Amino acid sequence: MDGFNFNKGVIVIAATNRREVLDEALLRPGRFSKHIYIPLPELGSREKILDLYMKNVPVGSDLNLKEIAEKTEGYSGAELSNLVNEAKHNAVRRTQEQKIEEPVVSMGDFTKALEEFNSTHKKFKNEKASNTGNNVINALLQPVLEGYMQQLLPVHNT
Repeated sequence: MDGFNFNKGVIVIAATNRREVLDEALLRPGRFSKHIYIPLPELGSREKILDLYMKNVPVGSDLNLKEIAEKTEGYSGAELSNLVNEAKHNAVRRTQEQKIEEPVVSMGDFTKALEEFNSTHKKFKNEKASNTGNNVINALLQPVLEGYMQQLLPVHNT
């Protein structure tokens, strides 16, 4: 990497979910010159990820991981992990309320987790889109507003 002292055997690796906000100086040749794009998991991969996270978890007979994978298009592996954890928490809460000995994760636990996740995720995306929109409007209007302000406000020479 340009600008670092040479040190044999040292590899610098970086990761981001937001490449578009990185300074271009980081991406020019001699810096981080190799870029590897890893897309979000497709249906089959999401099903395998869910299966991996549910490996040692007692599940109800109604649980259908393929159906859950179909409902989680656009989810990252970390989001799937959070979804599984939330479904487990839902199962524990449900079994405590129903005074059942062993928590078993059911399709209902996942459905509730999906509803909670989607409402939170949707709110976050809406806030993010709103903030982005505000930033664009501000950037576009700034020169216009400055021009109007100069016309409206008298200049005081002291």
